[in-house]
Order: sequence, then structure tokens, then C-alpha cells
Amino acid sequence: MRRRAKKSHSDAYSVEASLRQMRAAVQAGRYHVHPHVFDHVLDLGISPGELQGAIEKAFLEIDARHYKEPDHVFDPPGHGFVWESRYFGCRMYLKFRLEGRKPVCWLYSLHKAAF
Repeated sequence: MRRRAKKSHSDAYSVEASLRQMRAAVQAGRYHVHPHVFDHVLDLGISPGELQGAIEKAFLEIDARHYKEPDHVFDPPGHGFVWESRYFGCRMYLKFRLEGRKPVCWLYSLHKAAF
């Protein structure tokens, strides 16, 4: 039996709506972190125990003006943001995706911006 891919949340097509939905999902604890994010935050000097707080700080720092249109289609698609982070003390890149009806927020990238 083949599993169907989860669909993006319908609000995922608007940056402002996606940010609202993302913040609501994070506040409700409906978010997941892709495993490769852990490697990048270790590079920033953040321990696994500090990750949740760092994620919440990053989500509070970004807004629609930080949205970065993707240069290439990456799998999975999502919303990327580049900003000068006060918390991390450097230029950062964050990518998330909303999935499901609630929705659930998936964090796919959180690292120093390479561009």
C-alpha cells in the first residue's frame, strides 16, 4: 500500500497567512523539526536542550518582509526567510512548511544564511 504525500495547508500560499498559522501551531505545540536541523543548530552553539527556545525566538523574529522567494524548487516546498537575527547574532535562514488541516508546522531549515 502506497502512502500519499501530505498536502500543504491551504493558507501556505500566502506568506502572511502562513506566518499566522505557523505561530498558532508553534504556540499549541503542533510543530516538528526535521532531523538535519539539529546538526545546524549545533554549529551555532545551541544545545539540543536549547533548541525549542531557539526555534521559538527565530519564529518571533521573522515577518513577511524577510520572505525569500526560492531560487530553485526544493523538496519539500515551504516558506523561506532570511533575516538579521538578534538572538543568533548573524544573518539566518529559516524554512518551514504547514501541513494538514490543523495545521502542523514542519521546520526544515534553521542555519546561518549562505546568501
